[in-house]
Order: sequence, then C-alpha cells, then structure tokens
Amino acid sequence: PLPHLAAAVAGVFTPQTGSLVRARWTHLLRDDRPLLTTAFAIEAVIDEAVFIVGPVLVTFLTLQVADVAGLATAAAAATLGSWALAAQTATEPPAGGHRTGPRVAMGWSVLGPVLVAAVGIGVLFGSTEVLVVAFTEAQGERGAAGLVLAVWAAGSLLAGVVIGALPAPADAVARLRWTVLVLGLLFAPLLLAPTTPWLTAGLFLAGVMISPTMIAATSVVEEYVPPSRLTEALTWTSTGLAVGVAPGAAVAGAVVDRFGASAGFAVPLVAGLAAAAVAWWFRPPPRPDRALVPGAVAD
Repeated sequence: PLPHLAAAVAGVFTPQTGSLVRARWTHLLRDDRPLLTTAFAIEAVIDEAVFIVGPVLVTFLTLQVADVAGLATAAAAATLGSWALAAQTATEPPAGGHRTGPRVAMGWSVLGPVLVAAVGIGVLFGSTEVLVVAFTEAQGERGAAGLVLAVWAAGSLLAGVVIGALPAPADAVARLRWTVLVLGLLFAPLLLAPTTPWLTAGLFLAGVMISPTMIAATSVVEEYVPPSRLTEALTWTSTGLAVGVAPGAAVAGAVVDRFGASAGFAVPLVAGLAAAAVAWWFRPPPRPDRALVPGAVAD
C-alpha cells in the first residue's frame, strides 16, 4: 500500500499550475482577447511538449541511469517548477481581498456543463492510454506504446501552434461544441484499426483535436466566469479532467479483458460523444460586459 499512499499524498499536494498560469494570462491580457487566445494556445503546446518528452525522458533515466532516477527527476521538476511559478509575483492577478457580503456568482450555468464535459474528456484520455498499451501488446509490439502516445500528443501540439496563429473565435462555445464532437467521432475508425501504424495515424488525427478542444473550453470559462473567481473555475475544469481519467482507464481495462483491445476504443468514442452532447445541450447566458460590470456574470 505504500506506493498508493505516496501517490495519494502527492496528488493532494500537487498545485494546479495549469489553472494558475491561465489565470495570470487572463489578467495580463484582459484587454487583448486575440493575444489571450494565443496565450492559451501556447500553454496547450507546452503541455503537449511535456507529454511527448516526459515519458521518454523518465523511461530513459529509469532504465539507463537508476531505478529511482526517473521518479526523482519528475518530482524535482514538479517541485522546482511550482516554486518558480510562485516566485513570479509580478504577474500575479491582484488578490480579491476580504469580502463581507455574498461572493460573486460563479456562473455555474456555464461552468457546470463545461465541468461535466471535462469529465467525459478525462475518460477519453484515461481510456486511450490503457488501450494503446493493450493494442500494441496484442500486436506483439508493446514497446511501441510510448511512440504511439507521443504521436498522439504531437498531433495536439501541432494543432496548438496553428490555433495560436489564428484569430480568436467570435463564439468560443460554438468552437467547443464542434471540436469535442469531432474529437469523439475520430475514435470510431479506431475500432477497426488492423495494425499499430493504422492506430498511430488515427490517434494523430484525434490528437489534432485535443488542443482546440481544451483551448475552447478554457476560453468559454474565461468569458463567462467573473475574474475574481477565474482561478477557482479553471481548477474545477482541471479537476473534471482528472476525475474522468481513473474510471476511464478502469472501464477500458475491463472492456479489453472481455472483448479485446480493438473493442475497447468504444469507451473513448462514447465518452467523447457524451461530452459533445453536453456541450451542444447547454445554452449559455448573454456574455457579461466586463468593461461595464467587472465582477458580474449571469448565473
């Protein structure tokens, strides 16, 4: 039980750096929405770069240097990176201060559906990681799993670069609806993927939709949640993703054990379509005019 306890403690004390960084970007670029979209895209690209380099680096250190080298490097990078971010006080949004009255409404009419959709996307992520390992092992190419996942992340990285160069969308909600729908549908052909190269190509295409989906979700939250509660709202979104990963992996594993690796891709397909259904179902209120009412939002 010691590794499980250590993992739980590490999870409890892991800062939500992604939410903190995006909240800083929103504060610094609050008057320049096109640049804000680019900033969100940069964050998505950096995330995918980490997902590509991190597993390869940790595997190399663990196998070629020492058993604990990979884990120690990951822990050091997370700790030092978090403290380095915390030290950047010049970029922090101003503290909200003590409030004697009721808190500003969070805007759950928008954040709630985005949170539910994020859980579905988390299920998609968690199940895909398990399915890639199961599929490549069934093909007798277990060592290819890392490469396939890296190609998946590379598709997202490439899309993030492209999104960062494009103008900000006039309707972030519409972009979220279409990107999450296409992301889910792209898993349908993987049910019939005959070989690892076919799987790799299919996951690259699916990866292309990850960054646009996550950037759109962040943009929706940023538009509809009051600035004083933005960090909290972004953390809720990240939590939704994390909540979906574990059951996604568990369900995918159960499906693989009973029906095989290829059939398991029905799990991310259904999860993606469920997230898309939520995104298409909800109707956001009129966007708040923050220039006139800085802390208000329809709830």
